[in-house]
Formats: sequence, C-alpha cells, structure tokens
Amino acid sequence: IVCLIFASFLYVILYLFRLKAYALTEISNVFPILRLSAMFAVGGGIVLLKEKKHVMRKVVSAILMIIGALFISGYLVI
Repeated sequence: IVCLIFASFLYVILYLFRLKAYALTEISNVFPILRLSAMFAVGGGIVLLKEKKHVMRKVVSAILMIIGALFISGYLVI
C-alpha cells in the first residue's frame, strides 16, 4: 500500500509539472517531450528488469521516438 501511495504522489507531481509546462510554452513543444515517457519505460525495462527479448527492436524504437519528438517540436529540420 505504501508503493501505491508513493506512485499516486508522483503522478500528482507529474501532472502539476505538465500543467506548468503547458502554461510556459506551446503544447506543440511540450506534447512530444511528454510522449517520450514510453521511451523511458522501455529503457527502464531493459536496464532494471533485465529484459533480453527483442532488445535491438526496443532500442531502435526508442531512437525513432526521439527523432520523431525532435521533428515535431521543430528542433530537427530536414
């Protein structure tokens, strides 16, 4: 139950930071960065949980997510 309370607390903090980010800049800059949380979940699964199945596919997917976020936010232009 302690883990559930701690996770709830972290989610509230995440939500407050998300709202602050929306207030500071355009959503088109913030949203791609927030979508990178899936990349951190993949990285955490590989490093912390020692996942060995399809590691290369996961790494390539994470790299594509980073490149996509950079394109959408305008930091990477062709």
